[in-house]
Amino acid sequence: MTTETKSHTSIKTYLLVFFWLCVFTAIEVGLTYIDMSRSLLACLLIGTSLVKASLVAVFFMHLKFEGKLIYFVILLPGVIAIMYVLFLFPDIVVGYWR
Repeated sequence: MTTETKSHTSIKTYLLVFFWLCVFTAIEVGLTYIDMSRSLLACLLIGTSLVKASLVAVFFMHLKFEGKLIYFVILLPGVIAIMYVLFLFPDIVVGYWR
């Protein structure tokens, strides 16, 4: 018989998620000490932060047990944010129109 049911997650799973959150935090701290471009550093930090946020949302907020609609609700604002960045990219790079 499994220790995980639909409404209960075992303490082992929580400790494993906590371990990975600590690992990704250590990676983020380590990345700040490596000499690299600011844009690459920002991309790597954002990537690790997204992984950590996903772990927290799925396990500690129990979104793992939600239906498919929750993924649409989460992904739609992300797609819109990416579209905003892509549409504004020429203005960000070139500067304001004069």
